[in-house]
Formats: sequence, C-alpha cells, structure tokens
Amino acid sequence: MILAPSRRASLRTLDLAPARPHPPPAPLPVLSRRSPRRGCQLEAAKAPPADLRFCFSFKRRLRSRSKLIAAKRSRRGVDLARVSVLLIAGMDVGLVQAIRFLPSRPERLADTYRNFVDEAVSAEQLGIDFVWTTEHHFAFDGWMPAQLPVLSFIAARTSRLQLGTCLFLLPFHNPLRVAEDVAAIDLLSNGRFTGFAVGSGSDAGEFESYGLDPAERWGRLFEGLAIIRQAFEKDQFDHSGKYFKFPNVQMTTKPVQQPFPLWVGGFGKKLLERAGREGYHLQGGRDGIDSYLQGLESSGYDESDFNYQVFYPGHVGRTFDHAWDEAQEGIYHYRDFYTNGRSITGTKRFVPPSPSDLRKEPNPPELVGSPETILRRLEPVLKNSRVTHFGLLHRMAGMSTEVSRSSLELYAREILPVLKTWGRQPVQGMPTPRASTRAGS
Repeated sequence: MILAPSRRASLRTLDLAPARPHPPPAPLPVLSRRSPRRGCQLEAAKAPPADLRFCFSFKRRLRSRSKLIAAKRSRRGVDLARVSVLLIAGMDVGLVQAIRFLPSRPERLADTYRNFVDEAVSAEQLGIDFVWTTEHHFAFDGWMPAQLPVLSFIAARTSRLQLGTCLFLLPFHNPLRVAEDVAAIDLLSNGRFTGFAVGSGSDAGEFESYGLDPAERWGRLFEGLAIIRQAFEKDQFDHSGKYFKFPNVQMTTKPVQQPFPLWVGGFGKKLLERAGREGYHLQGGRDGIDSYLQGLESSGYDESDFNYQVFYPGHVGRTFDHAWDEAQEGIYHYRDFYTNGRSITGTKRFVPPSPSDLRKEPNPPELVGSPETILRRLEPVLKNSRVTHFGLLHRMAGMSTEVSRSSLELYAREILPVLKTWGRQPVQGMPTPRASTRAGS
C-alpha cells in the first residue's frame, strides 16, 4: 500500500493516550466530481475485489510490523486492531444501535440496555469509529426513548469512540434543555459527540401521546435546531418564535467542539432542501440527495464542506445462509415494526409471510451475508462516493451476545478496512457560506 505523504502515519508516533478533540482534516476534493481517494493506490479490480486483496495483504504486513509494538507495549494493553485502523485514512465506519428487545422473547430492560452498551465498548476495542443510537417512544418492544443519558453512559465507558444520534426526535424535546445536555456530553467525552443528528419524527402515535400536531413537526424541528445553534455560538441571546420563546438566555455551558457539528436526517425532498439551505450536515437522504445539494448551493455553501452519513440494517456471518439463520427473526421484527406502525407519511416496508422468506429477496434493504457478499453490494454505493460516515445497524432484537459479537468481529476485521478506502474523510465543525464550486463561482 502507498500512503500519500500528508496521510502517512508512523507506528512509533501513534497517539494512544486518552481521547482529545480530533485535528482538522486534510483538504477534501469537491464532492460533485466524485474523485477517488488519494490515500492509497489499489490494483485493478478482479475477483476477489482488489480492495479485498489490499485489505488482506495490508494486514499481513501490519502483523509483522506490529510484533515490535506488541513486544514493547504488551503490558500497556495496546489494541493492535485499533493501530491497524489508524493507519488507514478514509470515511468513518461505525454502528447504529436500535436498543430494544424481541417481543416474542421479552427480557429485563436493564439487561437489554447493558448488552447494547457493552457492544459499544467492544466496538471501540475493535477499532470501530463511532456508535450512533436511535429513538422511539412508547414502543411495544421497549425501543429506547432517552438517547442522551445512554450516550453519556457510553462516553464514560469509552475513550476514543465517537458518539451520535440517528435520529434525535427534536419535536418531542425542549431545545434549550437539549442544548445544555448535548454540551455536557461533549464536555464529558472531550469532544467526541460528533454526530448529533436530529429528525422530525414519523409515528402518529408518538405525537398523539405528547399532545403535538404532526403537521408542526418540521417547524418545530428547524426552530429548535436554530435555538441550539444560537446556544452554542452565542453567550447571550433572546428567542421569540412560533413554537418557543426564551428571553435573556445566558449560555454558560458550551461544548468542546467549536463550532459544534449539527446534522439533519430524513428523506423528504422539502426537508432535505431546507437542511441544505440552512447549512446542516446530512444523515440519510439517498434518493433525495439532489434536493439537499440544491439547498446548499442556494445559500452559497460548498458541498465538500459537509458530511454525509448513510446506514443499513445488517448482520455479518461466515456464509450467506449462516448470517440469515442468525438474523432473520430480528430483521423480520424490524420490518414489521414500521409496517404495522402509524406512519405519518404512509411509508410501509414489505414483510414476507415468514422470517425464512427474507433471504429469498433478490435485493433486500438489509445487508446480511458474508463479508464478501456485503462488500459487493456496498461497492457501487460507497466507492468514490461523497459518503463520510457509514453505519451498520447492528444487533437485531433478540440476538444473543455470542452471535452479535461474532458478527461485530467479522465487520471490524473483514469489512471495515475496505470501507476505509472508500468514500471520503469527514470534515469537522460547521461550515460557513462561500461561493459554490457547483455554480462555477
């Protein structure tokens, strides 16, 4: 592997001390050109894929060099998997957690929470970059509704892992209090809350229980996010809007990251256009990405200054059938949850007659299979793309720790090193408007 001079790392100089704020990244290419990364040079694609050959070859060379480190630092507990990941510059690769149990096999909620938090700790040990959590309210499967306390607990048990939300349903929360809590987590984690992504909510039952009109969800989302942005940027401000009034706010609790990165997630074209126009990083989007880019351009933003995260539910096994045998019950529940819910937008997901029928679909929305199968599906989506963060929604409801751990290890060992050579490196903080390169300015 050939590393560009600006990204070449030395094993002797790797920072193995407790986490601190990430340094500014190297300049990025313009995303609309979809330029290939220059961090390494790969051979022409053959079967198996060139990236896989690179991954395996790189790991063999790394092992021989790592023996010197292991001999000197074995007593200090240095994680060689982490060292290998640090040597590869690319997009961030992580996990998304939907913390809940399987209704057909209920368990103590305390055990459910503990198992997912333990997995986040394991993810850090395996060299995974981030864990983002999810949120639902009053769900029959106990889906976790309180992301910020859980992320604070994960922060206390980790030292390097980046934290995020996928998504934080802002219309259900007081935005000023959210700003204080988010800042506190960023302080406690020393600047690791890099993925605070908010969404509008989509379940009519949740709005009904909170006594809110679903038609107000976008207005509450963007007004609340503007309040949080002011709280992080100003020492004193007043806010008087349609949904919130906060006079004489003296914001004395500021996050470590300045400016603090704020994200919007969702799929509607109008929502995505507004997210771009108001200058937020993007989670999701997919088919509506052009609307987001148009919003950025209309406000004079450059798309290369923004991060873009995508995630897929999935599970990694030794073979295609082995992976489906382990994950089919939990994935079936995941689809059924959204299909039988009270979706505001009317979105439904196909649910086959039985869990065993899931694997028969030619192109399911989930990533289930061997590492090679999953990489083949992801290559046309992620290679040379604008994606900066890829997340695997991992550990399906009802899955045992043993099965989940095996999948996690395969993900970190066989998939992550390849993904790190795709996409592009994340940017830090929040950008300011400038002349758009897309417009030729």
